[in-house]
Amino acid sequence: MGFELGFNQPLLFLPEPFNGIGIQANYTYSDSEFDEDVGDNGFGFPGSSKNNFNSILYFEKDDFGVRLSYIFRDDYFRNLPGQGAQAANSRAVFTESDERLNINASYDLTEKLSVFIDVNNITEEGRRDFFQEKSTFNGSFNRERTVTVGITGRL
Repeated sequence: MGFELGFNQPLLFLPEPFNGIGIQANYTYSDSEFDEDVGDNGFGFPGSSKNNFNSILYFEKDDFGVRLSYIFRDDYFRNLPGQGAQAANSRAVFTESDERLNINASYDLTEKLSVFIDVNNITEEGRRDFFQEKSTFNGSFNRERTVTVGITGRL
């Protein structure tokens, strides 16, 4: 169960050349749980954060577009301990809150052909896992920045 709030606001009132700027954002609250026959011990659905926030600052004009996005999610239950069930004596793994900064730029060469570049995880944020309490460290994982360059065609 949960809810989501979001908006998209192009800032059309801005003077040239800034009249292609806009802002998008959304917040999602999600409270998940398993049925008792799955073995619920109160951790919710794996991978589901209670609080998620996404925002995008964008500029789109004529054949050019650029988007800078910020993504946040809070701590979340990572896996079902034991053999496919949440056994009460198993150690559940959680992941700490996560932030990401991404940028994407594209240019339409023709009506049917575009080029783009995506840079994901600009600040190279990693992942930290823990058992039940944040003081019980389980592991740290590096997530490098990735850059993708490509061409998109439309029929």
